[in-house]
Amino acid sequence: LDGPTGTIAIGTQVMRDAANNYGVGIGTYAGRFQRNNPNTLIGYQAGYGVSGQSDARYNAFFGYKSGNSLRDGYYNTIIGAVDTGLNINNGYGNIILGAYAGKHITDGGYNIIIGYSASLGYDASNQLFIGSGSVATISASLSTGDVIFASTASAAYFSGDGSNLTNLQRPITTVGTNPFTA
Repeated sequence: LDGPTGTIAIGTQVMRDAANNYGVGIGTYAGRFQRNNPNTLIGYQAGYGVSGQSDARYNAFFGYKSGNSLRDGYYNTIIGAVDTGLNINNGYGNIILGAYAGKHITDGGYNIIIGYSASLGYDASNQLFIGSGSVATISASLSTGDVIFASTASAAYFSGDGSNLTNLQRPITTVGTNPFTA
C-alpha cells in the first residue's frame, strides 16, 4: 500500500490495490482487488473482488470468502462462517447472516437474509428471508410489506375486515344456532 492513510492490512496481498483511505483488511487476500474504501473485510478472501473492476465502499464482511465476488456494491453487511454472500457482485444494502447464506444474490439489493444456507432461488431485491436452505420460516417483501406464506398461516387471531380474503367457502346457512356467540 503506497497511498491510503488510516488503512490496516494484515495478511498476504490484503487490500493490495487499495487507493482510498480508512479500510481494514485482515486475512489472506481479503479485499485483494478492492480499490475503494472504507471497507472492513475480515477473513480469507473476504471481499476479494474482481481484478481491475472492484470499487466497492462502505461494506463490512466477516468470514471465509464472505462477499468474495464483490465488484461495485455499497453498504452490505455480510457475516458468516463460510461463503456467505459469496456471489454478490453489485448488490447494495444487503444484510446477510449465516454460513452459505445469500449464495444466489449477485446484483440484488436491500435484502435481509438470515439462516444457515438461507437463500432465495434467484437474484432478488427488497426481500426478507429467514430460514434454512430454500425453506423460509419467515418471508416478506420489504418494498410492499406483504408477508409471503408458503402454504398456510396460523395465529391466535387475525384482524381486519376480511375484504381481501379469497378462496373462502360459501357461508353455512342451515345452522340452527349461531356458533359465533358465547
